[in-house]
Amino acid sequence: SCVQLTQRLVYSNILGLDPTLRNGSLKDGTLNMEMLQFKSKFPREVLLCRVGDFYEAIGFDACILVEHAGLNPFGGLRSDSIPKAGCPIMNLRQTLDDLTRCGYSVCIVEEIQGPTQARARKGRFISGHAHPGSPYVFGLAEVDHDLEFPDPMPVVGISRSAKGYCLISVLETMKTYSAEEGLTEEAIVTKLRICRYHHLYLHSSLRNNSSGTSRWGEFGEGGLLWGECNGKSFDWFDGSPIDELLCKQGKGNIWPGREN
Repeated sequence: SCVQLTQRLVYSNILGLDPTLRNGSLKDGTLNMEMLQFKSKFPREVLLCRVGDFYEAIGFDACILVEHAGLNPFGGLRSDSIPKAGCPIMNLRQTLDDLTRCGYSVCIVEEIQGPTQARARKGRFISGHAHPGSPYVFGLAEVDHDLEFPDPMPVVGISRSAKGYCLISVLETMKTYSAEEGLTEEAIVTKLRICRYHHLYLHSSLRNNSSGTSRWGEFGEGGLLWGECNGKSFDWFDGSPIDELLCKQGKGNIWPGREN
């Protein structure tokens, strides 16, 4: 089902919606445009939007729900409509558990309840976020529900210096970080293979090699690490490795023992 849905995605907008398909309009005033604006604020999170008695996702996010939360696409697999999936309100917590267990963060958009004027759209707002390290959102855990909090998943950054490779692990929800320096290429690859992480950042120092070029992995140097990372999703970053990675995760907050 997910493979068939991905064939209807486009890459001209962050939602992956094809405006030529049924329910794919991105005109001002439409729900799709409203969801696009929310998605632009948190592009790395799966967007679940409250629509009546359901929480819905569209485009890329709908494919993620079908693949990792076991949900069926709305409208079946009709080829003339945009990918859309969702869950009833009562199943929101289970859906969040499924997504965060797979390493996804989720942005939850609520609609303002109560009477509205005729033909007027309901107002919506971001009510919370669920992350692999903190999967429960206020109001979703019942008093008699025995919560099992999984181990938090870090954001990982890799850099390189004259001392060797450095693995930086940042737990945003715990406001802690660690840095392992002086690692060999074999050690850094082994750690990547056994570590579960939320997102991977690669420092620009990895681009340089002994040949003086910036083609990473040339002449075998860094080739083992490149082979490990090449098929993964990652972002490049510059500057002081620890400071820049903390800045990306802290969004301006002061980290203990660290200055902005």
